Amino acid sequence: MLAGQFFQDGLFTRDYINTKIPQMRTIPIQKSITSKHHIGRYDEIRKIVEQNAGPIVILECICRAGTEKQGQPCKQTSRKETCMALGEVAKNKSKETVPPSTSEEMMEVIMANKV
Repeated sequence: MLAGQFFQDGLFTRDYINTKIPQMRTIPIQKSITSKHHIGRYDEIRKIVEQNAGPIVILECICRAGTEKQGQPCKQTSRKETCMALGEVAKNKSKETVPPSTSEEMMEVIMANKV
């Protein structure tokens, strides 16, 4: 119950952005890990959006918001709403203040940010 409230009240996002400790990391225990970064291609993202049955919400990029607060705005675009949420996260966000988007609107965001 308290964890749900933590997410719904926006406290998680606030704390996630404002911490100096990286929150998304792997901590290996007694073994080494080879880093592999996969960057989704346009066709992969398009397929995910098209096959999504639930709501989609377009969100402000927390990475860009965080670095902008540190005086380092994004050099690629001034657009802030470039992240998407699907499924349960989208349902929860659409209950708050974020209106659901259509897959067509999401594709417009993807095309506008295609580098």
